[in-house]
Amino acid sequence: MCLWFQVEAVRLITEGKAPKITQPQEGATYECIQKKENAKIDWNQPAKAIHNWIRGNDKVPGAWAEVDGQEVTFFGSTLMDNGNVANGQPLEIPGASQPGIVTKTGLLLFGNDGKTVSQLTRMNQYKSFTV
Repeated sequence: MCLWFQVEAVRLITEGKAPKITQPQEGATYECIQKKENAKIDWNQPAKAIHNWIRGNDKVPGAWAEVDGQEVTFFGSTLMDNGNVANGQPLEIPGASQPGIVTKTGLLLFGNDGKTVSQLTRMNQYKSFTV
């Protein structure tokens, strides 16, 4: 039945008979194009919100944060459930509830709830990422 509605809609459009319904202004919103300057990570959130922010901005425009005065882009986020924290070098991230941990596979981040987000970064942007 759903296909019938789609076929009917296309027919009405091609014949120039499709109804033009104006969207009411009440309740209408406008979402701007997500740009890089709007994709900065707010660290004062639970790990799930940070994970979803990184995931939602994955690749373009790219979720980012300033680390040691450099803009670092984050991608490839995975929410961790196990509570295990890998060994690695601590990395201070301004605004984060605790330091991230640089590992051989990426970076562990923490939400303000103490839960973990495992994540990749564009390592070439930040030369100090070494374990």
